[in-house]
Amino acid sequence: MIRFVGIFFMAALISACSTNPMASAQSQSNTSSVQASTLSHGGLNNAGASNPEKAQIKIGPSAITLEKMARHQGCEPVLGAELISQNGPVEVYEIKCVNGQVLGANCEYRQCKITAQTSPAVVAAASPAIAVAQPVALNTAPPTANNESQLAAQPSNVAATPIGPIQNETTVPPAYNQDMETGEGQQALVIPSRTLKFVLGLGFSSGGDTILTAYYSDNTSSSLKAGSGVQFYVGFDDRLSEHFSVQGTAGYLTDNASASNATLKFDRFPIELLGYYHLNRSWRIGGGIQLMESPKLDASGAASQYSMNFNNATGGILEAEWLVNPSFGIKLRAVKESFTATGYTGSLSGNQAAILFSVYY
Repeated sequence: MIRFVGIFFMAALISACSTNPMASAQSQSNTSSVQASTLSHGGLNNAGASNPEKAQIKIGPSAITLEKMARHQGCEPVLGAELISQNGPVEVYEIKCVNGQVLGANCEYRQCKITAQTSPAVVAAASPAIAVAQPVALNTAPPTANNESQLAAQPSNVAATPIGPIQNETTVPPAYNQDMETGEGQQALVIPSRTLKFVLGLGFSSGGDTILTAYYSDNTSSSLKAGSGVQFYVGFDDRLSEHFSVQGTAGYLTDNASASNATLKFDRFPIELLGYYHLNRSWRIGGGIQLMESPKLDASGAASQYSMNFNNATGGILEAEWLVNPSFGIKLRAVKESFTATGYTGSLSGNQAAILFSVYY
């Protein structure tokens, strides 16, 4: 009986020892699985503050324009155009690209320029240790059971960190040259933003031959001149490049000498096409042609017998414009043209000097 109890006790002890290690191993396996899940889903792929692509940046009013210009240069922004500083109308931006390149930008009154600053290949060539120190684990030792989960999670970490390809020290990209080191090549990389704007304006002109003089009952008089009047115009202004732009407008120009019993007006409809050369941000000079459509001396009332039609005329324009800001300009111009009345011989000079005020939007 004692022997039977001893055998039963030893069998129960052996069974308990073989069961506990299995449970312990299973518990350890479950714990490792949970930790691996936490590394791959909660720590590396979390869309929270640990992901550098989700960091907050300061967006400026010209950010969208700069991002389009950056993509035109082959730079896909990681976060967007970050506003670094703003001093009045001058805005300074920085754009970090997916390929590791960093672009700097300056905007003044929404006129933006982008200049390449750094290249990932130049950084690797200048300091190879920095390129190797990217978050990529290099381990020549064979993987052990303790770091298997870390090695498995490593590719997610590399994907979450936007770094450029590691290049050889002797590799130089085709776009890199010695001028970039001295800054001489940066001017060639400046891209002026091309903008198409509408223009609305008002002007005053004076000059030309006298068409008709009206004498009033209060012993005063007023003369209608072929080059004088008040002009209203509307059109477009297109900035083609850093130094050149074109403008086209259509308008109405009139000179008035009316009285209480009579109407006297010299009306015409100018159509203009102008080209400009920009000397700097504030001044541009240019010239072009002016087509005067349907010029007419419109008379009614006591002066109705003086009505007269004129032939269309073509003239030349020279002018300078002071751009007070991108939305407002003041023009000084000279126009040379002449008019011929329908059914009459001879011509009247319409030469004039004018000042015009333009609003751009």
